[in-house]
Amino acid sequence: MRWEGAAIFCGEKKFLSGSSCQGYLPTKGNRYLDLKAGYLQAEYSLYFEVPERLNFPEGIYEKSAIATVPAAGVHNFIICAEGGQKLSLDVKPAKNFILEVFEVNGGDVLLSTLSGSSSFEVVLPELGDYMVNVINQTNEPQDFSLSVEVR
Repeated sequence: MRWEGAAIFCGEKKFLSGSSCQGYLPTKGNRYLDLKAGYLQAEYSLYFEVPERLNFPEGIYEKSAIATVPAAGVHNFIICAEGGQKLSLDVKPAKNFILEVFEVNGGDVLLSTLSGSSSFEVVLPELGDYMVNVINQTNEPQDFSLSVEVR
């Protein structure tokens, strides 16, 4: 996978045999995605999504989003916040979803929940973008609403 001439890495390795890969895309410009099996015969399944950014204008601390997650898929949100702020999430319906929160710049997972939980809070370690993944644990598309508060 290449963006702006630089390979996106998954952990310490290039994307050669893993099941997923992620990286930052520039705001503008064309994208080039190249999947190759080399000399091996292979089948591919590709799911590509651009995360939905949730912006919080000055003085606004809460926001809601409604979306549909594909069967066994993920809907991604990006939220910019400062270190020390508390990120509160509430997904409805809670059944069949897992939430993950991590720093976009490659940080550790800050929160990973089990399916069936609905409300979560985590204190963010530093200024930056944070990815919130809403993961569908079923083989059917699922509608959800996500309430987000950053204080």
